[in-house]
Amino acid sequence: MLLGIVDEVFSVELNDVQRAKTILTGKEGVSARDALHVAVMERNEVHRIMSFDSGFDGFADFQRLSE
Repeated sequence: MLLGIVDEVFSVELNDVQRAKTILTGKEGVSARDALHVAVMERNEVHRIMSFDSGFDGFADFQRLSE
């Protein structure tokens, strides 16, 4: 169902994992999963995410769409 509403599904690369580690060490209260999503989004210049997870609200460069 998700594939019917997204434009593209991005792969996770080694650089994304390394960036996620940097995000985790620099920001409190961020889960590893959220940090990895943010890293992939940064690399692909994606600035909006559909999620009910308020953890993304702490990132000024991203807009969380929850409805």
